[in-house]
Amino acid sequence: MNFIYQTVKKIIAIFGFTTLVITLTISLIYDISLLRDDPYIIGFFSSMFLVPGWILYIIFEEYPKRFINKYSAFICYSFFPLLYFSLIVIYGGEGSGYGFIFGIYFLVSAVLSLPLLKQLENQCVFCVFVSLGFIYLFGFLSSVIR
Repeated sequence: MNFIYQTVKKIIAIFGFTTLVITLTISLIYDISLLRDDPYIIGFFSSMFLVPGWILYIIFEEYPKRFINKYSAFICYSFFPLLYFSLIVIYGGEGSGYGFIFGIYFLVSAVLSLPLLKQLENQCVFCVFVSLGFIYLFGFLSSVIR
């Protein structure tokens, strides 16, 4: 039970960090106001697609076999971008442009979050990541309320 609690705690922390960073990056690059909900939605979805990889990574990190433990990041993240981009190509249509943007930010957030997964044992880092998630949530709610 403690392992499940620790896994969920780490997932929430890294999710809060990546959603806020991606949202701010999208807002700055595309010059979208933070009063609109577009950057928040893109930040949320690109981070959401990383959750299965994070769960697998945290589980494999505890696995006793050295090979799986050593290459767990590659195992977890290698097939998710391929699956995501293949779904966009298969589906196509009007929203495929947004899907491509989601895909790019998915890859960027994957690269961004990999080194930080090891740091989540530190309670200070965990608290900072969770507070960034609350800042993201506050910004999103204030953009929707207006």
